[in-house]
Amino acid sequence: MFMSKSTSGGQFGWRGLLVRASVVALFVFAASFAWADGAFEKSIDFRDTLAKESTLKIALGSWTDAERQFVLQMLDELHQYAPGLFARATQSGPINLYRTAEDSPSHPAAAWARRRHENSLIFRDDFFQTGRPNHLGVEYSHWLFIHEIAHLADPVDSIGQSSDWTNVVEPRIRAVEDYFAADGKSLRDAMFAYLDKPAISRGLPSVYAAISLHEALAETTAAIYFNTTFEPPDDLKAVLIARLFSRPTAQDINNSTRYREAYVYYRNKRYLRAVQTLNKALDRDSEFAMGYYLRGFVNSNWGRLEKARADWTRGLELVPKSDVRVTGEMRNGIKFINDELGE
Repeated sequence: MFMSKSTSGGQFGWRGLLVRASVVALFVFAASFAWADGAFEKSIDFRDTLAKESTLKIALGSWTDAERQFVLQMLDELHQYAPGLFARATQSGPINLYRTAEDSPSHPAAAWARRRHENSLIFRDDFFQTGRPNHLGVEYSHWLFIHEIAHLADPVDSIGQSSDWTNVVEPRIRAVEDYFAADGKSLRDAMFAYLDKPAISRGLPSVYAAISLHEALAETTAAIYFNTTFEPPDDLKAVLIARLFSRPTAQDINNSTRYREAYVYYRNKRYLRAVQTLNKALDRDSEFAMGYYLRGFVNSNWGRLEKARADWTRGLELVPKSDVRVTGEMRNGIKFINDELGE
């Protein structure tokens, strides 16, 4: 059902690209390569300049013909072998493809957050180096490409934060954390030591997958796509094949599109338009967790503190506790408002 691109060889630190952001997924896309139906050329854009709505602060380079063809081949395979995943990755619009040699200080800390607001992929020099298989025998660049595509395919965490996913992944993440904690190691320590076997024995394709719900989703997606020697547990595979490898619903598209539009309004301090846009999304989907998350920031910056607190309170009811970054930001926001209001 999915392509197999395993490559024999020793273990390579593919996480280095994640950590150093050789490829960083964000959100937006269109291109110069076309399938017979013309869909592909409308789905990607090899860019030498930043898109108007971009939040990136990087120095861009130029694409070579060989680099374009390298990426186009991977996109072509993705479209052929996993058309649903491709459709989800492009549900918010075309993917901007950027080329840079810069090791930007904004990577990777802000990359995950930006992923919600742009539909983009950033390619650094080491992405195009070949002959470097990861611990599952898959070429470094191919694995990371699908990993980041998986993030693009779940732009507002409708799958990564769903009960379907959290119910099957959270116990495995806790089991990996407990194993390393008993040995006096953090997940970060284990990641940089390439200690993948304990994660694999507990149903995750890598120790990096135990970092968060979203990384578990991206790593497991890559394992399914490449049909590796690691076979994801049936419950994890069932959720992703049913949801991430399927085409987006009208509600999925509405939520991701409205979120992105609202964020652009928010960045430009057009708070009324941002709230109106998010209201439309939340009127159609009252459990759109990230809609409350973003509307809370809009209202807070607009000075409507009680409304912001209400949004974040509702968001905390919907976002799983294990999504510590998002829940932490909302809790901190509520604490700030309570302090400001003297409560």
